[in-house]
Amino acid sequence: MKKLDLFCEQLVKRKKTVKDTLIIAAMFLTLVVIPVLGFVLSMLVNPYFMMVAIFVFALDIYFVWYVVTGRNIEYEYIVTNNNLTIDRVMAKRRRKRVISLDIKNIDEMCTLGTKELSKGKCERVIFAGATDFGEKEYQMKIYTEKFGNTLVVFSPNEKTLKAMKPFLKAQVALNIFRG
Repeated sequence: MKKLDLFCEQLVKRKKTVKDTLIIAAMFLTLVVIPVLGFVLSMLVNPYFMMVAIFVFALDIYFVWYVVTGRNIEYEYIVTNNNLTIDRVMAKRRRKRVISLDIKNIDEMCTLGTKELSKGKCERVIFAGATDFGEKEYQMKIYTEKFGNTLVVFSPNEKTLKAMKPFLKAQVALNIFRG
């Protein structure tokens, strides 16, 4: 009898931060400043400058739309057998692989804030959760050939954790699924 492949997928929407709000506000501010500036310059310099200002304003509308919708970020966690892949999906139009790892190689894992991971230095820190320091965030430490010691902060649900459980090291699984 063939053994079925394990497959689990989860999408986590990133919550807006203060930085996102400031960027969006600045983008909408350009929609006010550019037409006013174009009108003033056309009155002072040359009336034909108004045509250029209208063209620049149309480009600005597209640019604002592109940047504002680009701030909608989701993370997709895919567990396929013993592999965990985390992708960043930006505005549902672009996808970028954040990290792909073998679950068996996870050295440590716990909920964020419950305990410190061992004091080894991490060359790379990846935030791939709904928030950077939320209550349902998990942190895991793994060594990869490409990045060295890496700390990954992510927001798996129960289904994703249960899909990972058979492939985790015994001590790591015990730390997560205790109680």
